[in-house]
Amino acid sequence: MGRNLQIQLNENEAYTQAFHRSNELLFQRMTNPLLFLDIIYRLTPMYSELKKSLKIIHGLMSDIVRERQNYLATNGHATTTGKIGKTFLDTLLTPTNTGKVFSFQDIREEVNTFVLAGVDTTTSAMCYVLYALAKYPQEQQKVFEEMQNIQQSSKLPANVDFNELQKYKYLDLFIKECLRFYTVVPLTGRQTTSSTRIGERVYPAGVTVWINLYGLAHDPHLFEDPDEFRSLRFAEEKSLIAFSYLPFSGGPHICIGRKYALMIMKIMTIKILEQFQLVLADPQENLILMAEMVLKSKNGINLIFKEREKSSIINY
Repeated sequence: MGRNLQIQLNENEAYTQAFHRSNELLFQRMTNPLLFLDIIYRLTPMYSELKKSLKIIHGLMSDIVRERQNYLATNGHATTTGKIGKTFLDTLLTPTNTGKVFSFQDIREEVNTFVLAGVDTTTSAMCYVLYALAKYPQEQQKVFEEMQNIQQSSKLPANVDFNELQKYKYLDLFIKECLRFYTVVPLTGRQTTSSTRIGERVYPAGVTVWINLYGLAHDPHLFEDPDEFRSLRFAEEKSLIAFSYLPFSGGPHICIGRKYALMIMKIMTIKILEQFQLVLADPQENLILMAEMVLKSKNGINLIFKEREKSSIINY
């Protein structure tokens, strides 16, 4: 978006806390039918707390949008030249070919969606990818050996493209299994637009139907031995039943950033494994998973990054 929020340096700690707390509050409402009606929810302390959190989030996002608006007004429309180039926010702030200009509220909502739906999910998914590498050392070794075979003693180039990443077949299988085993978005919903039959029930138009994506990914009728981590189960995707594997949801509202997210995870995994071997801080510790807007580990994910011996490090 053209601005570094410096989240890890605690400069926007209030935003980080508001971000995570609003997710918790929204998920509580999503999963409690007693809180569905606005007239009831607005009488609860949760509603007041949610308003405070959203005020902090919208305040920071509004500042970012205004800051970029002022920059573009002073320096003209951003171009793709230069180190950073044209950002996602620049695109929203630039009039379309038809001359349409998005309202300030529209732009802020798009930025919120980009951050809330894109950054947090990809970050969580990457945490589970790293955990699985440490949890299953034989998988880590297979991914590393594939890297060595493909890269031939050279590192992944900084300007790597989509086609280059397609060469990493086993890494692709591994990440797919990570996204199944650790279902990053455990629950999603759809609203019926007309009378809809699901199984033996008929739902009228306007009903919100919640889909247990975590349960779907661990259903023994859909996946053989679902509680076992097996990357090769995705070697023959034709065996998958339609809509049984939905790490990025599905249908018309499928995640538009899914290819981008997969590219990020592949690049990060390769760059980390080029330099480090991952091991569990406590091999006996089991993750206690919690269903929220994204899948969380109650006690975090504790890993050790061991620098690889120079003889095994892929050189520049």
